[in-house]
Amino acid sequence: GVDALYFVTADGAPGRAVVPVGDAPAQLTLLTGDLRVGSGRFIAATHSADGMIFATASEIWRYDRQARGWTGPASGPKGEAIVALEQADGLFARTQSGRIFRENNGEWSTVLGRGDQVQIPSAAIDDAVSVEGALYLAGRGRVQRYLPDEAQFSGLCRWCARPARSPASGPPLQ
Repeated sequence: GVDALYFVTADGAPGRAVVPVGDAPAQLTLLTGDLRVGSGRFIAATHSADGMIFATASEIWRYDRQARGWTGPASGPKGEAIVALEQADGLFARTQSGRIFRENNGEWSTVLGRGDQVQIPSAAIDDAVSVEGALYLAGRGRVQRYLPDEAQFSGLCRWCARPARSPASGPPLQ
C-alpha cells in the first residue's frame, strides 16, 4: 500500500497527501465524490481500513477510497461537539467537554468523562465505599462521588454538613 496522510483543510475540505518515495514529489489531492454535507465543515479526520472517517462538530462521514464515495452522515455523541477522532480498535471521539466516547454500531458510549474535577487528592483518600453503583471517596473532611458507568466525578457531597467519619478509622477525616 501507499503511505498517505489524510487531512482537513482550514476550509473543512478533506484531502490526501501521498508520502513521496525516493525523489518523487508529494501528491496533494482533495477527496472527491458525492458529498452531501450541508451541515458544517469537517474539523477532524482519522483513517479506517477502507478509507477515511471525517467529522463535523456533530456528524460522522466516511470516505471509501476504492469506491471514491461517501456514506453518512451518522450522528456523533449526543449533545457533544466533536473536536478529534481516532480509529484504534473502534472509533473514538474526543469532545469539547473533554469527554472521550467510543462508537459501537452507531451508538456512542462514554469511555472517559471529565465531569467535576477531583476534589480529594489520591494520597488523601482515607476510605472508600461502593453504594448502588457509585463509589464514595472520603478524605480531608470531604466526600466525593465517582460514577464508574459514566467515568466521571460528581461534586462534593452536599449532605456532608459535618466532618466526614470513616467507618474504618472512626475519627473525623482531616
